[in-house]
Parts: sequence; C-alpha cells; structure tokens
Amino acid sequence: MSYYPRSSRNLFRIDRMILILTIAGIGAIGVPVVQVEAQERRTIIPIVEPIPLEVQLREIFYAVMETIPFDRLLVYQEAIDRLAQSGIPDGALGVGDRSPSFTLETAAGEKIRLNELRESGPVVLTWYRGGWCPYCNLTLRVWDEYLTRTRALGATLVAITPEQPDSIQVTTERDSVSFQILWDRGNELARQFGIAYELDDDVLRLMHEGGLDLKGYNRGEGRELPLPATYVIDSDGVIRHAFVSADYRKRAEPADVIRVLESLAGH
Repeated sequence: MSYYPRSSRNLFRIDRMILILTIAGIGAIGVPVVQVEAQERRTIIPIVEPIPLEVQLREIFYAVMETIPFDRLLVYQEAIDRLAQSGIPDGALGVGDRSPSFTLETAAGEKIRLNELRESGPVVLTWYRGGWCPYCNLTLRVWDEYLTRTRALGATLVAITPEQPDSIQVTTERDSVSFQILWDRGNELARQFGIAYELDDDVLRLMHEGGLDLKGYNRGEGRELPLPATYVIDSDGVIRHAFVSADYRKRAEPADVIRVLESLAGH
C-alpha cells in the first residue's frame, strides 16, 4: 500500500506532554515517519494516509509515456482536446440537477434501484470505462480504500460501467473491489447524465491495433464510452457534487467526495 506524509500539525497534547512533530524522513520500508520529541522519551511514530489519487494517476501517465510511441500519444491527446471543445462535458448534469432514476444490474444479475439506495442516505456514483483501462483500475482500488469512510458517513458507493457482466466479474476479483459495480448496458444511463461520447476513428484504430475489441468487451457497443464522472446524489435525488472531465486520465479525488459527504452529514 502506498503512503504519503499527513499534513503536519505542529503541536499535539498527549497525556499532558507537548509533543513536537517534525518530518524526520523515510523509514526503512519506505513509509514516511514523524519524529516525536517529548520530555520523557524519544520515539518514532509512523503517520500515514493514502496518496492522493491524482498523484497515483500521474505515475501511470509517466509510465505510459515511456512505453507508447509519441505519435500515438499525440492521437490520444488530440482526441481529448476535441472532446473538451465539443461541449459534451459542459452539457452533462451538474450540481443542483435532479438525478435520473434508474435500475441497473450487477454482474450476478441483481437489480439495483437508485430510489432504494437513496433511502439509506447519499449515493456516490462513479463511472469507469472498463477493466482494460489502467486509470480505471487504479481508481477503483483507491475508492475501495475510502469505502469504510464512505459508509461511516451513511453513503452508498457504486461504480457504473458499460463493460459486460463477465468482464465486471473479472475486474471485481482482480482489483479486489468490495462495493457493487453496475452494468450500464449500451451506456443508456450515461446518456441520461449527458456523459456518453463517441470515440474518434483514429483512437478506435489504435485500440484495435492494441488488441482491444471494444464491441465484444461491451457486448454490442463498440464506439461509445462514458466520460470520467463521479456524482454525489442526496437522499432527495438532487446532485450535490459533480466531477466530469474530457480527459480519461483525470478522476474525482475521493477525499473531495468525502468532504462533501461530511457536509451532508452535518460534520
């Protein structure tokens, strides 16, 4: 598990002893540690929390840059730029809009209804393109790290994807996902949220050359994908937080979503 140093708070009082905390460096196993000085003792206490998702996504991007030819990277970047200018991201549902009601299925065929999820509190919906996408896989794993905190705030987290049930099952097991993943067949719900888009011909060509049969992977839909999107929907069905991007390399920061849930919970 990866870690980064928690934002330092200079003074803590523990058992009436003032502890002065200063970053001491990196421990033998690569975990940032905090130097703790007190009148009666001197010890080292590791204080850790997850690396921000943005930082981890950037690491994937740098790794991709080292393995993919520049001309291919340029094709993907130009497609992102065209999508950003298309108006699709700006036209997606946003804060203050009402969420469409929906019924989607899990990989096992269980029907999940938004209205029923809302009965227990806010709902976090996060879309991903498919298990073939390393940015998506990382995002799912990081969200799993925030699952306990999400549930403690009375919220339900579900992921939504166009990939078919068999692929969802593979993704769930490979990435050890502990929350439900729902199948948005043909991107029907993504269209209702305004986050569905069609891939450029050049991007499709590169995908095919790389061995990805998107039509087979998604059981019929081979050109359309959802934008990276995450929504927080309150118990009344109103969208209270929205993240939508034209860039598949960018995702909502789970810590930001947690803060929204804390606000809804009155913390």
